[in-house]
Amino acid sequence: MGGARRGAKPFPLRHPPGVANLPDVTMTIPLWLMLLLVVGLGSAVVAWLLPREGTGPAHEWVEKLGLDHLPRPISAVSVTIWGVLFALFLYGLVWLLIDLAARDQGNMRDFRTSLLAVAAMVAGVSGLVAFPLTLIRTRQGERQTYAREQDLVTDRINKAVENLGAEKTVRRHRKNSKGVLLYEDGEDKKPDFKKPIITEETVPNLEVRIGGLFALDRIARENLGFHVQIMQIL
Repeated sequence: MGGARRGAKPFPLRHPPGVANLPDVTMTIPLWLMLLLVVGLGSAVVAWLLPREGTGPAHEWVEKLGLDHLPRPISAVSVTIWGVLFALFLYGLVWLLIDLAARDQGNMRDFRTSLLAVAAMVAGVSGLVAFPLTLIRTRQGERQTYAREQDLVTDRINKAVENLGAEKTVRRHRKNSKGVLLYEDGEDKKPDFKKPIITEETVPNLEVRIGGLFALDRIARENLGFHVQIMQIL
């Protein structure tokens, strides 16, 4: 009530006809309150328009911007604030360009000031345009990193599972049923102790298998998403 303040829009209220000796009253709405109302109404509209689930172009853009991980009110307010800032900067840029074209270029000081203002507005618009693009690029980087991590964990699981069935080949001196070591016969038909009969056998590689078990246990503790899968393997 009273005099108009800076940044506020005046609304004069006239007294009714026939009522004299009453001063005119001017109500002022602060600029910040008007912006707050615009942001509030815009946020409500954006929250209603944001896709809740399913597929479609709108849902894909929400995922690209990473808004699907935020609560709906925060996402709506963020989008609305970005839209209001973009509209204000774009309006200011257009107004400055029109004003610059109408200025007298003979006054270099004012002309230079207008050019600086236009450059600042262009930088602001560029920053606002680059902001969602940066979010999209960051989101794509996170997805690629997550995919690489999942592939790495899968490779580790496959390697550990292969180790569970590891075997090794051992060479042993052959024995008969009585446990006596056997040798090849020499020219005199007698055992040649320099030529033992060697056999190769495939046996489980216990060291590697135990290492595979420990590897699976570590993967299950570090990656809870694979815990059930690893328990099923074991």
